[in-house]
Amino acid sequence: MFERNAECLRTRTETMDVEELWNRIPMIINQCSERRFLRIRGYSNRDEIKVHVMPSEEAFLSEYACSIVSLGVGRDVQVEKKMKKDMPLCAFYGADPIKDPNQEMYEEVGVFYHIAVGGKNGTSEATVLEPDTANYRVREVKHVDIATFLRSFIRKQIIDQLMIDIEWEEYDVLPFLLKGGDIENTNVVLCQLNIEIHDPDYAQKAQFFEFFLELLDDARYMPLVADTMLGHIRLYILNHEHPECRRRYIEME
Repeated sequence: MFERNAECLRTRTETMDVEELWNRIPMIINQCSERRFLRIRGYSNRDEIKVHVMPSEEAFLSEYACSIVSLGVGRDVQVEKKMKKDMPLCAFYGADPIKDPNQEMYEEVGVFYHIAVGGKNGTSEATVLEPDTANYRVREVKHVDIATFLRSFIRKQIIDQLMIDIEWEEYDVLPFLLKGGDIENTNVVLCQLNIEIHDPDYAQKAQFFEFFLELLDDARYMPLVADTMLGHIRLYILNHEHPECRRRYIEME
């Protein structure tokens, strides 16, 4: 199944340039996707749907054996609440550079970290959703890179679902997700990812172009679902290579 997916994606994209790939990749991913044998489910919040392949009945042998991480809370925990109801053995972790009201909201489902997660460490500018407004502003906030966050804050080897919505910071995160990247070098395994790729300039489109081609070459993650809104791409990918991810989410009983 995944080999056919990959071959379809390669064949459909191998002659594309940066602009064409960006404009057409959501349609191509959905047309190439073979997912009928997966226990796939959508979880909606205010304006989007997060995709999750449900675990097998014997996937988790004890409480908190499953870990679900949200990078960027954005005053919305509807998805996490629905997931927690369906998967009570999962532990939930969320991070956002804006404390109020995100901490109080997220702590209804799990552990909240008041920090921006991206591709670098230290204090730098980030686009954030300000409290009590519907506006995004650029502010100086404390950052930690995603590999350090997963290793030193979450401290779980297997991350069952990683949801990334970090307002253009994702471009610095993309290299961490590839084989040989810093996440792999910290011995952390990501089974499923939902990532929002925000409306890019040309340089960012080129970053995504290189990431996507390397992702296919790695043959670890398979893009299965994609959609677009207001110039953004929302992408769901599944780790079909790692044995534990396969046991939990792919292998049939």
